[in-house]
Amino acid sequence: MVKSTLDFLEKGKILEIPKDTKYWLVRADGGKFYDDFLLNNYIAISDDEITLDAINEFPQLNTDVGRTIEGYKSLYKEKYEKWNNQQIAHAASRTMKFIDEIKENDIVVVPSHRSSNLMAKAVYYYRGCEKGFFENNSKI
Repeated sequence: MVKSTLDFLEKGKILEIPKDTKYWLVRADGGKFYDDFLLNNYIAISDDEITLDAINEFPQLNTDVGRTIEGYKSLYKEKYEKWNNQQIAHAASRTMKFIDEIKENDIVVVPSHRSSNLMAKAVYYYRGCEKGFFENNSKI
């Protein structure tokens, strides 16, 4: 256990996490971006072709029913014609979760290289784009 966690427990404090809080594991490309995420208080997923503008302008993602996984898949099929269905499904799912499902007060866990450290932060500002910002600098 980390010293700060022991101090927290020894002081008799109870961490209360709302029931609707979700937890997300965001990998940092094998730890490559861990320090950057930690020092600059953001997370990102890498995809040079799928920008927030591309998502907002893609017709199948801006319908009366809202954004769907099928809409994201259509966008990926258009941008990455050589990808197979499995690659498209994986990337579309990852992007949909990052853009549309991570919300304020959710907890994001980011592992460092070889998972020797884990960073856990609560999202306090999330604009559904390339970066999510966190409060504090909690490492576990």
